[in-house]
Amino acid sequence: MRRHSGFGLIEVLVALLVIAVGVIGLMSLQTYTLQQAKEAEYYNRANFLAKDMFERMRANFNAVNPASGSPGYQITLNSEVSSPGRDCSNPSNRCTASQMANWDLFHWCDALRKNLGIEIDYNATPACPEIPASIVLTRNTTTRNSVTFARYGAVISVVVPRDDYNVANPSASRASTFTFQFSSEI
Repeated sequence: MRRHSGFGLIEVLVALLVIAVGVIGLMSLQTYTLQQAKEAEYYNRANFLAKDMFERMRANFNAVNPASGSPGYQITLNSEVSSPGRDCSNPSNRCTASQMANWDLFHWCDALRKNLGIEIDYNATPACPEIPASIVLTRNTTTRNSVTFARYGAVISVVVPRDDYNVANPSASRASTFTFQFSSEI
């Protein structure tokens, strides 16, 4: 009697099962890696835009520390930023601190929406509806050698939608967002 050498059907099926489990593991690892890369990309964009707003606030400190007591840059999440009434990009148009703050917020909202891929209908309103960020300013005072220093701390929170963000129904997509917070001293 001759003995046949080779693989049996059961050995082949077990080998295919092991290979399939390995391939599924690699595919899930690839998906996870792509999600993390996308989150890192959103973080970098949000970080760049937050630093941009910090610099705008430093340049227009009179709107951060106004005599009226209400900072011009403080906004809440999803608030509307109205269209600026004056073009502050032209140096010949002398803008007040509050007009410059409104100009900065409006164009920053536009930059947020463009860089984070959020679509809005600009034909519906000239304003920037539902800015996907909030800015909270806090006043910190310290006294040294009988001199009082007033400084402001700013916290910017940027909400970034994930790829499954539903533009038609944003409330259905609240669980699918990233929220990044950045803080700086102004």
